Amino acid sequence: MGKHFKQSGFTVVELLIVVVVIAVLAAIVTVAYIGIANRASDSTAKSNIETAYKKLETTKISTEKYPLKIESAGIATTGDIRTEYSSDGATFCITTSSVRAKTDYFETNGSGNYASGKCPNHLGYQGGAGTYSTSSIFGASAPTGTYQVYNDGGGNLWVGDRFYTMRDAGVRIVGARVWEPASASAAFLSSPIQVQAYTQDWQGANLGGWGSLGSPALTATYSGPRVAGAWTYIWFTGSTNIYKSSAAAGAKDNATIAVRYDGNNYVAANPAMDGNHTESNQLSQMYLSEDGDVGRAVSNVYSGTGAYYYGIDILVTAL
Repeated sequence: MGKHFKQSGFTVVELLIVVVVIAVLAAIVTVAYIGIANRASDSTAKSNIETAYKKLETTKISTEKYPLKIESAGIATTGDIRTEYSSDGATFCITTSSVRAKTDYFETNGSGNYASGKCPNHLGYQGGAGTYSTSSIFGASAPTGTYQVYNDGGGNLWVGDRFYTMRDAGVRIVGARVWEPASASAAFLSSPIQVQAYTQDWQGANLGGWGSLGSPALTATYSGPRVAGAWTYIWFTGSTNIYKSSAAAGAKDNATIAVRYDGNNYVAANPAMDGNHTESNQLSQMYLSEDGDVGRAVSNVYSGTGAYYYGIDILVTAL
């Protein structure tokens, strides 16, 4: 007698159903985990700004001024929390953000309560994680000079400033900013600007030899709205370090910041500034190395037009 055995197993349809069920369950678990992680990160950002505010106000009581750098108050953040801080000593604005939850909170001196949003010129959660306290040359001040905006008729215009440091440890370049003249036109303020950082001098008395700089160490483009009579901040996604300049003859330049404007709508200014080799009012031994002509035209086609621009500033952190 023959015996017939039926081989059992899953059909293709049954396997597909199992796969779909597993995928759905995995998606539910993932969404739940993301929600929990986001809420935890958001709570950390809120807690951090409350703690930072108390430390900053305590520092003001003991030193009679707010620290210019947030690290001076013993404030640091880790993980996916970003902290940004701006102060002129008399006032401050601090932003803490959850990069994970995509939330921002800010607080100003004397307020006692944080609110949703971010301080002017801060990036918020879009800027990445970590503590971010920067120094500059001009600080909260506007650069001196007489500005005018006019149409020159076409092309791109590159202008640049040179910087150096005499700090033994050096500095880290993290961004740049440009001053928007109060008389700036809507066309000028709506056009994108590109910023490049080089870790060497532009080599020469003017920027006609721009090609000698080679490739930039950092590049960023700003396409958002810009405001007349205010700084526009441009942050690099990475950073690069510059170190103490040598005592060799010639300009002690080890960083060049260049800004590209729309040549149809660019800024020209009276090429004069009080004092040579202006030192940063936020970070000692960090200098703007231009003397007289601050922000020279790069493109040869514009080199004879008096296309000078003061308001190019470097944003650095101390090493």
